[in-house]
Amino acid sequence: MLDKIIVKGARENNLKNVSFEFPKNKITVFTGVSGSGKSSMAFDTLFAEGQRRYVESLSSYARQFLGNMKRPDVDLIEGLSPSIAINQKAISHNPRSTVGTVTEIYDYIRLLFARIGHPHCPNCSREVIPQTSKQIATQILNIAKIEAHSFNIYRILILAPIVRDKKGDFHGLIENLRKQGYKFIRVDNHLVDLYSDFGIAKTNKHNIDAVIDRLSINKDQLKDEKAIYDRLVDDIEQTMKLSNGLVIASEVKDPGFVFPDNPKEMSDTLYSENYACPVCNLSLPEIEPRIFSFNSPQGACPECKGLGFKFQIDRSQFPEWKAKMLESRYVTSQSDVIREELEHFMIKEECPACHGSRLNPEALSVTVLDKNIYEIVRLSIDKLAVWINNLDSILESDKEKEIVTPIKKE
Repeated sequence: MLDKIIVKGARENNLKNVSFEFPKNKITVFTGVSGSGKSSMAFDTLFAEGQRRYVESLSSYARQFLGNMKRPDVDLIEGLSPSIAINQKAISHNPRSTVGTVTEIYDYIRLLFARIGHPHCPNCSREVIPQTSKQIATQILNIAKIEAHSFNIYRILILAPIVRDKKGDFHGLIENLRKQGYKFIRVDNHLVDLYSDFGIAKTNKHNIDAVIDRLSINKDQLKDEKAIYDRLVDDIEQTMKLSNGLVIASEVKDPGFVFPDNPKEMSDTLYSENYACPVCNLSLPEIEPRIFSFNSPQGACPECKGLGFKFQIDRSQFPEWKAKMLESRYVTSQSDVIREELEHFMIKEECPACHGSRLNPEALSVTVLDKNIYEIVRLSIDKLAVWINNLDSILESDKEKEIVTPIKKE
């Protein structure tokens, strides 16, 4: 096989019978003034002939979908293999674009973190794993044992969170709950009888939970742990169906509480068959590629909207009262002209919330081998290549290794 490519008599476009040869497996650069024929040689001659030869090597069935390719105007090309053309293109000056997003490498890194990432609580950094109804029931029962032996009784409500921070009177929801046989709900931490005369202000935002069960567990009842455990499992499974996998166990600390009176104090613990921190009562979103995108509302830092920086009025130029007035004008103005004018008096500072990562705390709390996605994309290309190539040998789970293989190839 020839170790060089030979071109004789190239006449595409403004090439005038050009002949030359150059070695394979090395980078060859065409230089010259505009119009000298660089693109005509690289794309219209070499690439066109390489692509044509590749298509001709396919079956007649495949070629019928590709059509006939014109042979370039050249006398002879020897030593040419099927070729790939990488076209030059203008890079966007959008501040949201990075080398990773433009080359689409970041898309595969997002996919990697979505498939094998380990979520942690943004508050306490504990690793968060999905829980089954039986695991949740066991946790609640263990708490009941401690509380009942310490205070003689443990009162708890099992609640299904249905509405979170939404406006409305929720008339249809309430009617639906009545039809399903529910008798009580909790509206903004107040217990309400569904059959009483009550109303919900539709102009305000509300949290609404359906009361699934109420339990008062004392030391004598704990002698039959299985009965309590089975009841909890049934309650939790019913709750998960109603609230898409979320369960609230609300401990009533009011010693004089008699249901359905409103207790003075309730302490909620959130559980989830998806992802939730039982210590901090935080429910985490489902891990999917979009939560690692700073161009997506699900992943972007809420403070800087995914830019990684914020514009602030230069305090050295104005008194404090006027820094604040101009910043308020910049935020509230709908005019691009006014905002551009104000930017002349502003300085760009790293976002104090995300510290330049552009992502929200939930996205940054997901790790692969103890590194979050921002720590990975800050690596140099050679270090990133080493990290990716070593994943197979470092990961312990066979399932994770299987997932990594096709992503690593891309």
